[in-house]
Amino acid sequence: MGFRIALVFVVVLLIGVTVRQAYRVVEEYRTAKARFDKVYASVRVVDEENAELRDEVRYLEDPENAVKELRTRFNYRLPGEKLIIVAPRGE
Repeated sequence: MGFRIALVFVVVLLIGVTVRQAYRVVEEYRTAKARFDKVYASVRVVDEENAELRDEVRYLEDPENAVKELRTRFNYRLPGEKLIIVAPRGE
């Protein structure tokens, strides 16, 4: 009878240890998945920014577009050319 009790105790103990280990594995998986999701979201943002920058570079590779942007962003003008700035009326 004492052997059966000891055997049941060992089996229950092994089941408990196995369940505890399984719980730890699940928790580690959840933590790793949350980190992965966060990093993946950051990668997607950077990929979108890279795509926008590639588009801008392609646009600016055309000399006409580069001149347009230079004029717009920095009020650049050619020698002898006059610059007119139109400001909204105050109300």
